[in-house]
Amino acid sequence: MTDAATELAAGLIATLTWYRGSIRPYASLWHTLMRVAALNGHKAGELPGWPASLTAPQHRRRLHPLHNPKCAFNTEALAHALGEPLEVFRWSHLGALPSWMRPLVAQGFRVCLTCLDEGYHSALFSLRLLQDCPIHNRPLLERCHCGRAFPDKLTTADLNLRGCCPCGQFTFFTPEVCRVPRLTPPQTQALDAVVQWLDQLSRVVRSSAWRELAPLSREALTSHVVWELSSALGLAYPKCMTCQAEAAPPAWRSFRHASTYDLPLQTKKIRRHHPAPPRPTYWAETPANHVYKSVARYLRSHGVRHGDRWGQQFQFLPSGDEKRLLHHNPEAVPAWTEWMWAQQVEPQARERRWPYRPPGPDKANTLYGGLGPTGFYACPFTLRGASISPHSPLHIWLEYQAAGFTLLQLWRSAHFQARAGVDHILPEDATPAIEPCDWSAAQQPGGHWVFIGHPAANNPTSVGWPSLPLPNKSAREYAFRKALDKTWKSVLSVCVGPCLTWLPQAGWTVSQAAQPSAMPCRRLNLLGLPGKKPVFWVFEAGDGFVARMCGAKLQVFGGTPKEAITALRKWYPSFQRMQGVLTPSLLEQVGP
Repeated sequence: MTDAATELAAGLIATLTWYRGSIRPYASLWHTLMRVAALNGHKAGELPGWPASLTAPQHRRRLHPLHNPKCAFNTEALAHALGEPLEVFRWSHLGALPSWMRPLVAQGFRVCLTCLDEGYHSALFSLRLLQDCPIHNRPLLERCHCGRAFPDKLTTADLNLRGCCPCGQFTFFTPEVCRVPRLTPPQTQALDAVVQWLDQLSRVVRSSAWRELAPLSREALTSHVVWELSSALGLAYPKCMTCQAEAAPPAWRSFRHASTYDLPLQTKKIRRHHPAPPRPTYWAETPANHVYKSVARYLRSHGVRHGDRWGQQFQFLPSGDEKRLLHHNPEAVPAWTEWMWAQQVEPQARERRWPYRPPGPDKANTLYGGLGPTGFYACPFTLRGASISPHSPLHIWLEYQAAGFTLLQLWRSAHFQARAGVDHILPEDATPAIEPCDWSAAQQPGGHWVFIGHPAANNPTSVGWPSLPLPNKSAREYAFRKALDKTWKSVLSVCVGPCLTWLPQAGWTVSQAAQPSAMPCRRLNLLGLPGKKPVFWVFEAGDGFVARMCGAKLQVFGGTPKEAITALRKWYPSFQRMQGVLTPSLLEQVGP
């Protein structure tokens, strides 16, 4: 506070009629302001902490103490004026609630008659999930006996009524409890579970796409979403609130993506011997773009087989033929999933892919590669509620994690659409569509951040990133050894018995077939000859190399593989023109 405000507060303490320590925990700002006005005869604009923007003559002096938007009423000034600690106004209004939880708040105040008789009221009673007062288990009322709803505003007319309804038949407090409430502070501990739950939900980080989701636009579905969100994130749901276990199908699925927050390592750029050629700048240097490019590169290399070839076919596929193609070609299912996933993530995917082509120059805007969904980014208001600075390392780390989780959610939706096409679930004229991607994240006591999101079209199965066979190193090494063993056996099956041999020193002779002494053995086509290209093996044998025909008992030696192949290309036509045509059947009659 400024010096002038401090002096004003000191003067007000001496002039105000107030009983220190009479504000009970979680007491509403609305009820406290009416008590101060009743004890001191204040009007709107005369209360300590009244916003200056509402004191001008052209403004109507109307305050909304239920939400206290933008902290309009200065509770710090009021606390100094009353000589109370600032902590007594904690949760005195619902302005600290995240904006996505606002549908859970009633239009106006709700009251408990027993609490009012004891001089107490809490803004928490306006939560729609509370049907009864947690302190007295009495129903919460929204209207007076005359039918008038308790408004969420405070005007001069309301203060002049001295805590009464305009009908005069309902009083919010008596002169006795206006001074000091009869309700004791230990009795308000029944609201501790509600406050703790609200504190935890206020620190939940939501995606920026939550406004687009239909379940968050209606009161009943919002209550159900909050209940399931609490269950998925492990938040203690208060027993005094209504349970939505049987209200509707699950709005959340516990698709967990847990990871410990660690500061990223500082990496240095790799020095090149030659400078890399300049490339046009297409993607901005953002975490979402980096994750998308990495995932797309993984899918092309390790997740989808022949994705580019299938993508070019999908572009010119007539409408309605997708299901027939997916049903008869199982290999096309992951390719079609990746094709639809890329278009949902990147709106300009067709202009850049299938086939790949370099982006054209754009002098007006060099960073013109962009992502479509807004679920890649966190809602700024929820980041502020979680006390995360927009430029902090934790925020950057969360952007990477949120981008990866969003891409996975979109992949699950695309996978469900592809499987539906294979199983003939979708109608013939149905257009594949992906649901809006929303996520929530909260930090667990162990330091882990857990991400949860909506299921893909109520798909009960959890789908991960695809992977081609041989997903790990040990499996790849086993397959490589198995392929070498198969090649070795194929060579040995050919290199048996006597064979017509050409040696650089001795020329033509008949000898036993040479055996390979080491791997690798390569199977090649003999190029440079007219007609069908014969097939031969090249392998190392002794001090040289052998080129051995597969369809004839002919082998040629050379000092190097090139010399052996050149000699085979030279002498193979002569071998074919030999009188009598030395076929394998004739060579079998030649003795050792």
